[in-house]
Amino acid sequence: MVATLIKLEIAFENVEVIKIPAKFILTLTMRGVKEFRNSYQNDDEGLAMFRGTSADKIYLQIDKTAAKKFYSDSDNELFARINQYQDITSFTLIYSDKFTEEIYSHWEGTDETNNLQKNYFDEEGNLIVEIGKDFAK
Repeated sequence: MVATLIKLEIAFENVEVIKIPAKFILTLTMRGVKEFRNSYQNDDEGLAMFRGTSADKIYLQIDKTAAKKFYSDSDNELFARINQYQDITSFTLIYSDKFTEEIYSHWEGTDETNNLQKNYFDEEGNLIVEIGKDFAK
């Protein structure tokens, strides 16, 4: 099945979000996509269950022309925000048929830093984000 992606939303640990039109995404690959369940005690109401979808390995290449064009809802520039911290928590993919899916990144490290995320620029100046054990140092 082929679907046309029209927008990508990147969410960070501090609940900040950046929205990018898909025409600026050169490559997006997600491997090891699977459903998960997490639970936590919700005071006296019992056990709360969170359902979601995660990817073990994510590779994202953003076109260099997107630099200084897109800002987060906290007014941080796209490339600067991604490079300042290693804290992408999820990606929301929005398709032309209105279908939307949220994919969480695999996370290891502290509450604020994902040791499995690596950000760098390729030889053409495009921003690369790799998240997953295959990419970890």
